[in-house]
Amino acid sequence: MRSSTGAAGSTASLSLDRLVAEATRMIAEDGLAALSLRRLAAAVGVTAPALYGHVAGKEELLRRVATAHLDALASRLAAIEEPDPVAGLREMARAYVDHALDQPALFEVMFLFPPAAGLGGPTGHELPAATRLFEAAAAPAVAAAERGLLRDGADAATVATGLWMAAHGAATTMLLGFDVPAAERDRLVDALLDAVVAGFTRR
Repeated sequence: MRSSTGAAGSTASLSLDRLVAEATRMIAEDGLAALSLRRLAAAVGVTAPALYGHVAGKEELLRRVATAHLDALASRLAAIEEPDPVAGLREMARAYVDHALDQPALFEVMFLFPPAAGLGGPTGHELPAATRLFEAAAAPAVAAAERGLLRDGADAATVATGLWMAAHGAATTMLLGFDVPAAERDRLVDALLDAVVAGFTRR
């Protein structure tokens, strides 16, 4: 049995960063359904009530996990240095799909919380990191619109949202577990994204 001194020491050394890191590890290894506050408390060596000194509950913990990985994806998109906005649209969509395939369980967490510009209107669960990601992904669509590179009737918001829908659908489909060789998977994803970009742009 853990001594009271040991428990106190463990509680004193507990940090929010450690909880988020451990929750991230659990989700990445075992899936979102495997995460519970009781299991998380056991993993870090404290009782479940001790967690409430750091997080209000499971939703707040998931919001913090999602924030970290939404910001990581936003940084990945922001690092794309492509002066041609049409090519930038394509590269960002591909980076989105690749990120999902790299971190399938965390990809699920990232989209528990919508951006402020969500399609269904305000939900009360919007996450600033999701909004930042959407803005980063929309940047080449805005640039393409400013340069007159979009087809008539296609504005930046429509293009950004439509391309996100295509990329998200491609990622989700590939994560369903189809036994598709990597080369064939890449060919299918590339063909889809190329077709969507071509449909929205003048070239």
